[in-house]
Amino acid sequence: MINILINSKNDMIQLAKRIADIISPFDTITLRGDLGCGKTFFTKHLITTLIPEVTEVTSPTFLIVQNYRSDKYNIHHYDLYRLKNPLEIIEIGLEENLDTSLNIIEWPEIIEEQLPEDRLDIYLTHQDESKRQVNLDFKGTFQNNLLNFNAK
Repeated sequence: MINILINSKNDMIQLAKRIADIISPFDTITLRGDLGCGKTFFTKHLITTLIPEVTEVTSPTFLIVQNYRSDKYNIHHYDLYRLKNPLEIIEIGLEENLDTSLNIIEWPEIIEEQLPEDRLDIYLTHQDESKRQVNLDFKGTFQNNLLNFNAK
């Protein structure tokens, strides 16, 4: 696990760019943390780095999923905060998208058992108004990306 202290919004943007450099079009990234800790902010900058023509990334809290496409990426951004039952992932198509797109999942705890072993788990914790502690947990074969991340 890598622990990073984020001191500003710019630091979070730079982290999103570093993550964008090491992911592939079929990866899964989970984001965990309290309300307002920066999950959607991070996701916005990750998506706009991967697909620069995307100008607006919003939290899919009420829609549950937003989709962003380019020639290289088919990105599904999930916010599972409102899900009450893990079986609801079938209705929103998450299960079938795990192997065919880049999936960014906020609040993944309800589907922990269904998540792929190979993924990046990102834990965000408030330190104060502008600072965040970010822990990156490279799981399964995603650990192969760790060397590339450390080299950046």
